Amino acid sequence: MTGQIWVLGATGRVGREAVERLQQAGAEVVVAGRNRERLTQVSPDARAVTGSLDEVCTRLATETPTVVINTVGPFAVTAPQVARACPPGTHYVDVADELSAFELLHGMDREAAATGRTLVSGAGFACWQPRASCCIC
Repeated sequence: MTGQIWVLGATGRVGREAVERLQQAGAEVVVAGRNRERLTQVSPDARAVTGSLDEVCTRLATETPTVVINTVGPFAVTAPQVARACPPGTHYVDVADELSAFELLHGMDREAAATGRTLVSGAGFACWQPRASCCIC
């Protein structure tokens, strides 16, 4: 994989699993969250971006990750905020299980496509995993 993949909410259960699997696949992962110490525990070698969601989105808008994975809810609030912060060419993925979040992102489809972005909502909830606590494919 090439390019950075940012995982927002990297210290949560789903975020930690996403970071682990991405790193196992050889991806360059950037962990993002509110607490630098907890981010370091998730991945000591990964670059960490800390701050509130607003602060992380401000940083995101000035950088050029390939993909942003949002694991921070409530997604009806965070999905449009994070997706709008993604610069042209940066793709957005979340793990929302909220219809309203999907509808909000669907309403942003033309704008996203015009700037070379793809918006994916609900990733990871359409499949079954042997471990009942896992939502990441």
